[in-house]
Amino acid sequence: MDIIKLLKQMSLKQKLAQISQYNAKCLHLGSNGEITGPALNLALTKEDIVSVGSTLSFVGAKEMIEMQREHLANDPNQIPLLFMQDVVHGYKTIYPVPLSIGATFDTAVAEACCEMASEEMSVGGVNVAFAPMVDLARDPRWGTDFIYYSTVKFCFFTGHI
Repeated sequence: MDIIKLLKQMSLKQKLAQISQYNAKCLHLGSNGEITGPALNLALTKEDIVSVGSTLSFVGAKEMIEMQREHLANDPNQIPLLFMQDVVHGYKTIYPVPLSIGATFDTAVAEACCEMASEEMSVGGVNVAFAPMVDLARDPRWGTDFIYYSTVKFCFFTGHI
């Protein structure tokens, strides 16, 4: 596939759709995902849906395969969807939140949990995971501090700076 040629033939709307991500429920009626936020008011057109670049909140490889077939059958550019998920503390098997794992100062535990989650999500059809989170939250107003392994102390005391 000639990427340059493909980009030249794509409309601006199709290019913008490629950097858009919709919940699986918006793209596929068989999904068990939940529509959140203002998604119901997006007024998505068929062109919006068939040109989207990625999705999240789908459930399992069977649904992923079905969605990919449906997408490729309708996408004029034949660009496969990327399937993404939040896997911050496990996929099918749920582990302690990263803040708790970070409090152990045991990188082997952190690595083992991430490795197991990675294997599970690969089998489940996930292409990209939003994890592990390596951000260091410094603002107490940020409500999702639990998804990080915590402060620089974790890196420093375990020798991973």
